[in-house]
Amino acid sequence: PSNVQFGQVMEAARHSMLKERATPLRRALTWLAFRQLFPHPDRLAFVGSLLRWYQHSPLPAIVRLATRIGLVPRRLALMEKMAPPLSDRFFETPSTELFASQGPARMTVGMVSGCIMPLAFAPTNEATVRVLTANGCDVVVPRAQRCCGALASHAGDEPSAVSMARANIDAFETAGMDRLDAIIINSAGCGAQLKNYAHMLRDDPAYAARAHRFQSKVEDVAEFLVRVGLTAPLGTVNRSVTYQDACHLVHGQKIKAQPRNLLHMIPGVDLIEMKDPDRCCGSAGIYNILQPDMSSQVLEAKLENVVATKASCIVASNPGCLLQVNMGLKDRGMDMTGMHIVDILDESITAARNSDPVHA
Repeated sequence: PSNVQFGQVMEAARHSMLKERATPLRRALTWLAFRQLFPHPDRLAFVGSLLRWYQHSPLPAIVRLATRIGLVPRRLALMEKMAPPLSDRFFETPSTELFASQGPARMTVGMVSGCIMPLAFAPTNEATVRVLTANGCDVVVPRAQRCCGALASHAGDEPSAVSMARANIDAFETAGMDRLDAIIINSAGCGAQLKNYAHMLRDDPAYAARAHRFQSKVEDVAEFLVRVGLTAPLGTVNRSVTYQDACHLVHGQKIKAQPRNLLHMIPGVDLIEMKDPDRCCGSAGIYNILQPDMSSQVLEAKLENVVATKASCIVASNPGCLLQVNMGLKDRGMDMTGMHIVDILDESITAARNSDPVHA
């Protein structure tokens, strides 16, 4: 009610703690992650390839056995368990940096492809492109873009987050930001970070005004689609779903109705609201890794509400939520799965073209 921007205050405190109180090991790991890895897409892709090889090897079974007898640190075991199965190919931007509209283009949008999304959620990025192009958008994906900086901010590494923000502004300006009607993001955590660039760079004379211009164009994919309206026909998807309000979407960006509006538009979708849909799932950026015990307690409370709906899947707009909830459902032996909202929209558009309802 007093309009205190708690997220900004908290991240400033994290930066101070990392600078003044963190152990040498914590500082070294932060430097390695957010200065040597996340700002470099090629290095991230290489690490993703190693993880994909690991997932197809006998090693995961050995790690699970070692975890049960206490030979693997809990945080490492949690990270291994949360890692999604990586697809055989990662999301790639064409050399032209353009995905053309599937019909007459009514607008041109940019797309932030992210750092984790191209590796761990490549099909969701591809679905995002298909949904946008099916609805009359030319989609520009600058190859020079970098990680949005959200994870660095969560870890308290403000200089790295600021550096990535500048790089992204440069990339979209080079790609022709003035011609873009919007800059689309499909990750709630990244969206909240992108919409904070003006604050992050407020004291930078070279970037302050440019950050305002960039931030003014950023929209979550659900926010954008509801604002401009859908033009692609939607086919039947016979699926019961419940919707998880990602904290960075509902609290950070005040986006609550738009994803539900989209779900209500899809023929055959039965939206079953869970109790307290806007309560955290326990992922919270990197909180589930830094504080696994508390994160697990928060997740258990969320899963009770999810399972009570008896829906066939849980829909969310943030990869962190999907990783966290899918991990919890798997641990419980549940058939219910998590999926991104653009995945179900993509199913509906495909069903309309094929005139064949999708059953779940």
